[in-house]
Amino acid sequence: MACYNAVVIEGENSSFSGFYKKTISERVDLLSARVGLTKEERMSFEQGLSMLQADLMIENVVGVYELPLAIATNFVIDGKETLIPMVVEEASVVAGASKAAKIISKYGGFITEAGPSLLKGQIQIIPQNLDLTVIKKIIESSEKTLVKRGNSLVPNLVKRGGGVVSIGVTMISETRVGPMASVDVLVNIGEAMGANIVNKICEGLADEVGKLTQARVNLKILSNHLDQRLAVARCQISTSSEDLSLEIAQRIVEAQVFAEESVDRAVTHNKGVLNGIDAVALATGQDWRAIEAGVHAFAAREGYGPLTKWKIEGDWLKGEIKVPLAVGIVGGITQFHPVVATCLKILGVKTSGDLSRIMAAVGLAQNFAALYSLVGEGVQKSHGKLHRRKLK
Repeated sequence: MACYNAVVIEGENSSFSGFYKKTISERVDLLSARVGLTKEERMSFEQGLSMLQADLMIENVVGVYELPLAIATNFVIDGKETLIPMVVEEASVVAGASKAAKIISKYGGFITEAGPSLLKGQIQIIPQNLDLTVIKKIIESSEKTLVKRGNSLVPNLVKRGGGVVSIGVTMISETRVGPMASVDVLVNIGEAMGANIVNKICEGLADEVGKLTQARVNLKILSNHLDQRLAVARCQISTSSEDLSLEIAQRIVEAQVFAEESVDRAVTHNKGVLNGIDAVALATGQDWRAIEAGVHAFAAREGYGPLTKWKIEGDWLKGEIKVPLAVGIVGGITQFHPVVATCLKILGVKTSGDLSRIMAAVGLAQNFAALYSLVGEGVQKSHGKLHRRKLK
């Protein structure tokens, strides 16, 4: 059950009060003092990614493309004040998240949870001699052997408590090219993003699966459909306060229902959620394309709809988000990009679950900020204020 405790931040004595009014140098000083940045970590903000580092990441490098890195303030997540690094080019995203978080912090902040770090791989098989039902029974009876074989391919992951959890079969009996099946390999990937790990396991099991089922093996690849790897965030805001009137709360619920009933609106509603999630994903070196693919698939599981839910209960506007997030804090570009490691340090995350919970909270804050603006003065007016401030 959610447990909300009021946390007061950004008060007159807070070093982060009026953070947006300070110079860049002053912001870096405050940030360094808060999280203990080293000289090298401070320098990474200006120096960023070198050409040599970029050349280790992808092919045919000719330069480095830079985007702004900012800090969203005021977030209280599970009782802890958290500074949020965000990489984004769109004005109002960071300001909107910070404003929403400031309001929400007065009423206990965000309460979050995250599921296990599971990722699915698929081995596509095309029957040659055996019926699909027979193939399914063969895989099910061989599951223990296949799990053991899969774990032998990733001994270091097993030592860290991860590994293949289960292996099953999804039968696809009718297609325009005939019957086929997916041998589904579920893997606990620990703190890694996991794509390479799951692909390695699927490729390593493919020959044995083909021999057992007398089938032709085609694809051997992870799935970005993450229905078992959900992060959840909740919040509540009083509807009888200076922060939120009952009328505005009711309009927010009306906007929520609009997204539930209109796919056209739901797509834009979710884009606002991803403004926050993607910005944190970029700052921390995540595969944001995989995140977006998984998120939109989840939103479409029962017909495309909104990722968040807003409702009024008593004197409270209550919000919730459930979102699949495949994130990691080891491997990937964390070993190449100096700013990514610094951003993870700023967040203070110890596990991939910590990161997914924070990202869910940011997505919910971003959604509240967007709806609050849309039902009030409108997005153009609020964006215009920020643009004018930046041009002064």
